[in-house]
Amino acid sequence: MAELAVDRLDESSPRNLEIARDVQVMSDQVASLTIHSRQDFLQAIEFVRHVKLKRLKIEKELGPAVAHAHQAHKNLVALRRRYDDVLAVAEREAKASACAWANAEKQQVELEATRQEASAVATATAIRQAQADELRSNGSAKEADALLGEPLGPLPPVVRRQAVPVLDGVSFPSKWAAVVTDLPALIAYCAANPQWAKLVQPNQKELGKLVRALRGNMEFPGVEVTEDTTMSVSVTKNGTGDIWDQ
Repeated sequence: MAELAVDRLDESSPRNLEIARDVQVMSDQVASLTIHSRQDFLQAIEFVRHVKLKRLKIEKELGPAVAHAHQAHKNLVALRRRYDDVLAVAEREAKASACAWANAEKQQVELEATRQEASAVATATAIRQAQADELRSNGSAKEADALLGEPLGPLPPVVRRQAVPVLDGVSFPSKWAAVVTDLPALIAYCAANPQWAKLVQPNQKELGKLVRALRGNMEFPGVEVTEDTTMSVSVTKNGTGDIWDQ
């Protein structure tokens, strides 16, 4: 069965080459098809029936092989997904633990930097106060007040340790996301500011279901109802199941 399935899916097999020739003939015929009379119309309908019949024969000929290949593909995809799902969980959990540690380390570094800054300010302020007190004790109150009114001089630089080891191929990019929490408010804003109308996309699926249910009798601002006439041609006679004669 497997060998037969492979053979039927091989474009170079004699049977498939024959099908390809038939398909090309019909493609060439439809390219020159023109309808100017009732007889032309009837011939076109008969041609459609021949095409549909050929499609049914191709489905009967290649369908089992396609189904076999499709099932094999599904089995392999399911196997791959089963293995990959387990590994994806392992990767996600390991990365989450690493990110949590990295974030905690970064917070600790910032806390240490804040403590260093506060300590430097406190030390510089104490020195300034001592200098001002000495000026006052020497009778220079104005100079003391002026000194206290001046900004603190250059403070010692904050020394930040490396929070996370720098490794090739490892980065911590930020991922931003926008979550709609009030759809009517967003719609109202976009209506008032048409340049942002692209943020609200029409639900074509629901509009299609509604217009079909109403058989075209639907009126919505900004929505145009269109109708496309198609044709249905059967390859059986009067629903009896008998195939039309070739």
